[in-house]
Amino acid sequence: LGFISTSYRATAVQTSRALVHAHHSGRPTQTLHVHHVFQDGPSSITIALALSQGHTVAAHMAAGRPVPPDLARAQSQTPSHALSGKGKGPAEVRSVLNGAMEDRHPSVFKACEEFEQTKLDEIASSLEAMASPVMQSIYDKHDDLRSLPVERVRKLRAVEGHDEGHVRDASCAAIATLWSHHLTSAMQEEAKALLHALPLLPSAEREEPHLEDTTQYTCVTGHAGVVGGSDSVGNDNFPDSTLEWPAEVQWNGTGHGPYPFWAGPVTADIDDGAAIQSWWSAKQDSERLDHASCAMSVVGHEDDVPCTHLFVDKNAYYFSQDEEFCCISGTDSLQQSLTAPQTTWMADFTYQGTVDNFETEYYSGTAHNYTLDCSGTAGCGPGNFYIWYLVDTEYRPIEQGEGCQVMPRTSQCASGGSYLYHNYDPATFVSTEIDSGVFAVPEVCQTTTNECYF
Repeated sequence: LGFISTSYRATAVQTSRALVHAHHSGRPTQTLHVHHVFQDGPSSITIALALSQGHTVAAHMAAGRPVPPDLARAQSQTPSHALSGKGKGPAEVRSVLNGAMEDRHPSVFKACEEFEQTKLDEIASSLEAMASPVMQSIYDKHDDLRSLPVERVRKLRAVEGHDEGHVRDASCAAIATLWSHHLTSAMQEEAKALLHALPLLPSAEREEPHLEDTTQYTCVTGHAGVVGGSDSVGNDNFPDSTLEWPAEVQWNGTGHGPYPFWAGPVTADIDDGAAIQSWWSAKQDSERLDHASCAMSVVGHEDDVPCTHLFVDKNAYYFSQDEEFCCISGTDSLQQSLTAPQTTWMADFTYQGTVDNFETEYYSGTAHNYTLDCSGTAGCGPGNFYIWYLVDTEYRPIEQGEGCQVMPRTSQCASGGSYLYHNYDPATFVSTEIDSGVFAVPEVCQTTTNECYF
């Protein structure tokens, strides 16, 4: 439920993306009329489309549309544990980030120093054209320093007597930010095919910066702590009206609805509940949910038995609690890999006011309702899809759910997502320190070939 989608509005950026294809493919462009559904109704737009072998209008436009993992990446202000530079020096942070880019995209990235400035300008311009306006809007909303990275290069160039070496290094950092934080995963694949080579972060430190404002922000700044400048993870003042969770939490609750909800048809009476115990850590980028009742047979186990869903970095494992069966539900190579949600996963939900006399197994009273309308093919659809989060008057979690509607409760959605929710016991939802052994991957999961991807 930490993966959040928002509506997508077609913009002139799509035209720029098409022209990028034309420029890099060397093929002639052709003007086509394409019917696209805007938020406020159908319209007809004319775009210049670069025709390349195997490429279609629909595929290119779909590649620029963020899916939930892309939006989760944009909304998170906390680097994953594997990419965190907390406690590391600048050179070590650059080494970690460069290593990650090279590992995930072999043969694409080359040393910053190998690129001429004209080539860096060309790459930056192309990536700007491919960037997702939806992801940019998230950065704008939160005054995030990942916003408009090329603007910092332009400001640096405007300074009289600027050093061209600084401009080159800043350009490489801006390109890394565009690539990592402004392109959808699908568009990254298109960019690799078009551009062929991209720069790593510079190997040398930028000394004597010309500007004292946010132009000094680099990837090292963000990955040394929470993007935006904080060196801590989580909300030390939890609970409060920001809703942000603390760094680590262990909580108990009750789940309602089908589980596993993603693996196929599961029959479940929404009035029946099953116990959940969960451990969640932003520090360790991990989450564990122990469910007392699970439809394990839909993923290949012979019995429906208690289960555990474990998320470690960008890998996920779904296994029986006796550890005799396991299937892989997510890997870092998937476009929609499952991960633990971030501390601010609910940041883009809309406040819907209070609900009087709200009752769960653990709470009775007034609740604050925050809901995200994720309906339609541009969101989490097709069909109606809502994600909701309710807190008590002290802003402690009391319910989280998703489905074709919020209320009334239903066991069967006619369209959209499956209806399911879990109630938190707010008395147990407190900050704590979690031993890393809680997130240890069982041996059966390390050797399994079973797959049950989200």
